[in-house]
Amino acid sequence: MAWLPLVILMPACGPDLSKVGQDKASDPVTIKALSTLTDRKWRLERFQAGDGTTLASTDTLIYTVRFAPEGRYVVRFDCNQGTGTWKSPRPNALQFEEFILTSALCKEPGLHDRLVRDWSLIRSFRVDGDHLLLSLDADAGVYEFREEPR
Repeated sequence: MAWLPLVILMPACGPDLSKVGQDKASDPVTIKALSTLTDRKWRLERFQAGDGTTLASTDTLIYTVRFAPEGRYVVRFDCNQGTGTWKSPRPNALQFEEFILTSALCKEPGLHDRLVRDWSLIRSFRVDGDHLLLSLDADAGVYEFREEPR
């Protein structure tokens, strides 16, 4: 008796990423807010903690984030690269999901480690001209980014 190979095709498991960042795509306010966030590369300038402490990067090129409109993002936190998904369930709200980051030892561990620890705690964003403000939950602090010149 000859054995025949059996192939089973299954649909891809996992979330539908095609609309991750567009939960309220029909809301004009949300569309405008998201369009100011996406397709721009942002460089970290400083972190202002809720207690008034300020941390600034000595090199703004090593801390960057870029949001894609379909709900993906890429980051550079010092010597590490990362990616994940994001969504905005209401105007100016921001939620990060599925964050993956390389784990090399970096030269600026203080700011790097703070970003890694805080990333999932970011709850909102505001774009003011060429500045992006990412605010932590419970007024714990704000990350201030500036758009990279094109």
